[in-house]
Amino acid sequence: MTQARRFTVVLLTALGLLFSTTSVFAQCAMCRASLLHSQGGTELIEGLRQGIVLLLAIPLIIAASILIRLQRAARARAEPATQQRMHNGEPCC
Repeated sequence: MTQARRFTVVLLTALGLLFSTTSVFAQCAMCRASLLHSQGGTELIEGLRQGIVLLLAIPLIIAASILIRLQRAARARAEPATQQRMHNGEPCC
């Protein structure tokens, strides 16, 4: 499996889990209480919950992309050292 395909699978899995569960929605008690007592409160609460999830998704995607780039850079730095040892007759692992 290529790196791009692996990243796509992980990203889609994470987003699927993020949007499929309702138990992970966070909401402050004051917002919930004020929305429950307003007209159409349940729809507003649901919209607020979805907004929280969307606001959380962007930083997670950014952090994941940074970590993937760091991992690729570390592999690229380690690869020439492994090739150098193979040319010197040393075992690579």
